[in-house]
Amino acid sequence: MRDKVLAETAILVLLASRVEQTGRIAGLIEQLVDVLEGCSTDNRTKELLLRCPHMAAPLGLTQIVLAQRGRGDAETQTILRNIFRDGLADTLERIPYRAMEVEWVESLLNLGFRPDFEAAFPSNVLMKDVHPISMSRSTGYGVTHGLMYATDFGSRPPPCCVDVSLARGRIDAAVAWVLVNDDLDLLIEFIIATTLLRQPWSPYVWLAWHLYNGVVEELGFLPSPSFDPAQFAALQGDEAAAYAFRHVYHTVYVAGLLSAILLTPEATGVSGDWTAPRASMNGAAAACADAAQRGRTFARVPVEGQDAEAIAGRTIDPATALTRVSDLLDNMLQEHRQWRKVLEAHSFEPALLAQVLGDAAIIHAARRYDLPKLIIAIETMLAMPLPPSPTLIEGALFLARQQLQDGCIGVQFLSPELRELAVAAQTTEVASSCLEACARRFAMA
Repeated sequence: MRDKVLAETAILVLLASRVEQTGRIAGLIEQLVDVLEGCSTDNRTKELLLRCPHMAAPLGLTQIVLAQRGRGDAETQTILRNIFRDGLADTLERIPYRAMEVEWVESLLNLGFRPDFEAAFPSNVLMKDVHPISMSRSTGYGVTHGLMYATDFGSRPPPCCVDVSLARGRIDAAVAWVLVNDDLDLLIEFIIATTLLRQPWSPYVWLAWHLYNGVVEELGFLPSPSFDPAQFAALQGDEAAAYAFRHVYHTVYVAGLLSAILLTPEATGVSGDWTAPRASMNGAAAACADAAQRGRTFARVPVEGQDAEAIAGRTIDPATALTRVSDLLDNMLQEHRQWRKVLEAHSFEPALLAQVLGDAAIIHAARRYDLPKLIIAIETMLAMPLPPSPTLIEGALFLARQQLQDGCIGVQFLSPELRELAVAAQTTEVASSCLEACARRFAMA
């Protein structure tokens, strides 16, 4: 924990130092540097570096940032230079964004070193068909940290290999996921990630920004997902302070990084004119049509159903759609209502807001494997007068992928005897109608 806090404090100092500083901010940075120096000059770090040189990136970052300011421990900094010179910092099998971290740290230590992120970044999860329907929180951090290191937290543009339009769509989907479950830590990281793409913010990100500021205004701090208000209220004195620090500090630090990045010239374009990202169909229309046909065969109903035609041709006004998806989210996430307060405090265009929350409803219904709610959310979004979002497409594909070999849809019917029940045919028929409607809509997009 101690080493992690020191490293994250060093990053905060690094980014804050890039911002044009008033006398007060410069003084606060120096105070933080004093604390860093006082906490990182013991022999423990030297011993660990000498015995385990592959730990140079996470353990050495503090001393490297101090060295840039002419501060820190000269002996530790010499050890670090020798480790990187001899290629010992990268003698450990690492996941892609951790490998990029090593190159990024070396670029801070050796200004003549040019990290090859064009070669490393294609292995990052952001370059894959990642979507929050199946994304873990650790994968979410892989999405954000890869961009942080590859862009030097915004001082460089994204690697040329990044399809910025697809990346924006993937990050927007991730924002919709954490927007409604109070995961402020990841939410702010996703705001940072989209800012590092050097593109105007989407309605997803602006809604996240207002949520973040609304929580600060209401609570005065930024709780992490592990913060338990009841447990905190039961503590007093030093115990309460220690609990608050452990469960709040990282979210506050991430907010500090976002603030520093937004104050740089490279971030001035976030308020520009937004255009919807390109949605990759990935053969979605054909996949949905095939699943619908097989499902109707299993359910013994006509292949071309009037219900699917009615769904595909249905339109609803944005206000109705917004009410419907908001009710779905209320039902699924009864303990998370902070997003509701943001809606009440700000005016947003109903159609775009309905799409953001509709994406959130699709994601959370799929993650909970609540197929009836997933179908309602999909059909609601199909009726919106907007192009299909990447999440609508992925939600439909997720539903199609739940089809079993004989055409039945739903893992609850894995046992052959359960597929003989009437409910299996009924469930599959409803899902097939939804999929057929998706196929028709996607074919026109």
